[in-house]
Amino acid sequence: MSILSEKSYFTYSTVPQDDRNVESGYKTAFDYKSIFSYDSAFKDKDGSGQNSASGEKCSEDITSEGLSEKAIAALALAFSYLFIFFTLPITVWFCFKNLPQWERIVIYRLGKLIGVRGPGNVFLIPWLDCSTKLDLRTQVICHPLKQFLTKDQAIVEAACSVFYRIGDPVRYISNVQDPELKGLKILANAIVMKRLEAADAREFQAARKAVIEERILKELNSITTPWGIEISSAHITLGLSKKLSQLMLS
Repeated sequence: MSILSEKSYFTYSTVPQDDRNVESGYKTAFDYKSIFSYDSAFKDKDGSGQNSASGEKCSEDITSEGLSEKAIAALALAFSYLFIFFTLPITVWFCFKNLPQWERIVIYRLGKLIGVRGPGNVFLIPWLDCSTKLDLRTQVICHPLKQFLTKDQAIVEAACSVFYRIGDPVRYISNVQDPELKGLKILANAIVMKRLEAADAREFQAARKAVIEERILKELNSITTPWGIEISSAHITLGLSKKLSQLMLS
């Protein structure tokens, strides 16, 4: 008997051309609803908003903590002034600093910035204040004499001196953790070499050398200004090779 003559146990239907909303009878024990909901944190699950009282209580607790901290700080400051007053003149040696013209001191009292003081006599409370003394005089980073190839393949020997100072003491204290400024020295040397190698040999003539110095100054200041460091000037000193000397004379 042929297989085609047997009654088929399968039912075929045409593929639907439009979407159909077919309800599936499939059920699962898991809940796949989104966990991200952006309702108020002070509402109950039913949305009645009965937890608003607890939210107000939280804000009141935060306010009370802030007031208590201010009260404690005020008491500590008052007792400190009384202690200094009754122990004069001994405390004069510990509470007053004399700063020269080129120095400033940044004072934090109980973790809060009091400000920048100096020059002259500055009053401190040693057990409450955290202070950092800064030298505002101009410092120099010296890039030693080195041979390199310029953009047009000329051999040049050059040294560069970068002059800097602390322009914003508060920014400096907040952003710079290395008092020896090793990172600044590495950065200055890298930018100096990049600008020297990108220059044309004729730009190293005395009349055009200021253009390279201005590029170095501008790029360094764009990086160091947020640190509270001001680059005041850059000075290039040349040691000319024979090839460059012939090029300049031609």
